[in-house]
Amino acid sequence: MSRKAGAIHFSEKVFDYEVLYSPSTKDSVGLIFGASTPLLKMISQNCEFLNINNIRLLKKIELFASLLSENLKGSQDLVVEQACRILPLAVLAIYGERRSKVSLDFILSHGNSRTSHILGSEPGSEDTEAAQIEAEKTSFLQEYGFIRCSEFDLAIINLVKKGYADEDLLREVVEEIEKKILHDNDVALLRDAWKIYNSSFLDNEVEVMQAFEHAIAVGLDKFSLEDLDSVAFLYCGLGREVEIKGVIDKFFSEIYPRYGVSDKDEIFQWPNNSYVRQCLDVFFEGLVLKGGVAEFIQAAFDNPSKSFEIIKGLADQGEDDFYHYFASLNDPDFSFHARLVLRLGNTSFPNQDDALVYGGIFVKAFAALNRLSGTTPLNKLRMRKFKSYESLYLRELRKIEAMTDAKAEAAKSD
Repeated sequence: MSRKAGAIHFSEKVFDYEVLYSPSTKDSVGLIFGASTPLLKMISQNCEFLNINNIRLLKKIELFASLLSENLKGSQDLVVEQACRILPLAVLAIYGERRSKVSLDFILSHGNSRTSHILGSEPGSEDTEAAQIEAEKTSFLQEYGFIRCSEFDLAIINLVKKGYADEDLLREVVEEIEKKILHDNDVALLRDAWKIYNSSFLDNEVEVMQAFEHAIAVGLDKFSLEDLDSVAFLYCGLGREVEIKGVIDKFFSEIYPRYGVSDKDEIFQWPNNSYVRQCLDVFFEGLVLKGGVAEFIQAAFDNPSKSFEIIKGLADQGEDDFYHYFASLNDPDFSFHARLVLRLGNTSFPNQDDALVYGGIFVKAFAALNRLSGTTPLNKLRMRKFKSYESLYLRELRKIEAMTDAKAEAAKSD
C-alpha cells in the first residue's frame, strides 16, 4: 500500500490455479471400497475390469452393494459372484451410459439367439460393420464373465434402475436369490458336469458325457429351460442330436407343464437351440384355447385366469356364431351367460385397440340377441331384459365405425 497525492494505492498479487485430479481406476475404487469385505473386494475387482473411476458411479454401486449384502449372507459362492458381476455392469450401463462399452438393451438381450442379416442374402458393408461391433461387445461381456442375462440378473437391474431401496423390488431380488440357491442345489450334478467340461482341454469326452448323462438321469425334473438349452448346445455340438432330442421331448411332455408357464411373454430369454425352440412353440400352441362361442364362454367359467385367450377367441367369432350359440342355448343360466358377454361393453380402456376388441364382442353378441328377438313374439318378450344395453350398443356401434374409419384413413396416408 502507498500514498500518493492524497490517494491511497493498493497492490495485490493474484494467483489463479486450476488443479486437475484424475485418479486411476484402482485409486478411485480403493477410495470407495477401501475396507473390503469379501463381497466388496469382488465388486471392486469387477469395477476395475469395467474401468469405472467415476466416484459418483462407485458410490452408487456401494449403495446397492450394502442393500444386497445382508440378503446374500449364506448364499452359495456362485450366487454371490453373479450378483457382484451384474451390479457394477448395470450401474455403469444405466447411470454412466457414455462410459459403458455396452448398452442396457445389449446386456438384457445378451446370450439370446439373434441373426444379423436376412438368411440367404449377402450382408452389406453396414451389416458387416454392425456385426463386428456386436461381436466386440459380446466378446467383452464374455471376457468379463457375463454369459447370459438371467431373471436373477434382471431383478438386480430393475432395482438399480429404480435408483433407491424400493421395498417391493428388494423383495423381488431376495426371492430371486432364494430361487437361485434352491435351483443351484437341485442341479448340483449338472453344475459339476459343467465344471469338468470347463476345467481343461483334455481329450476326455467320455468322462464329460458320463457326467452329463448322470446329471440328466438324476435331475432332469429340476432343469430350467435355460439348463436344457445349454445341455442341448453341448450335445448338438458333439453330433449327439438324436440322444438329446429324446431328453428334450421328455422335458416338454412330462416336466415343463408342471412349471405353470402359460404365456410366451413369461419367457425372459428364448432358447438358442432350434429343437428346443420348436418344442417350446408346440407347447404354447397346445395351450391355445380352441372352439366356438360355447367353448370360450364355458372356459370363462372353468379357467378365468385365461382371460386373454378367452377374449381373443371370442373376438375371432362372427355375429352369426353368437346368433347360433344363443339360438341353440337351453340353460337355466341363459341370462347369466348372455350378460357375461354383454358386460364387456361396459369395460373401459385407455388403449383404443383393446376397447375395439371388447366393444366388438359386445356389439356382435347384442346384435345376435336382437336378431333372435325378431324371430317370434315370445323371443321379443324375452329380449326386454336385455333392452337396457341398447343405448350402449348404438353408442359402441358408432364408436367402432368411427375408429375403423380412422384406421383406414391412417393406413391410406401411410
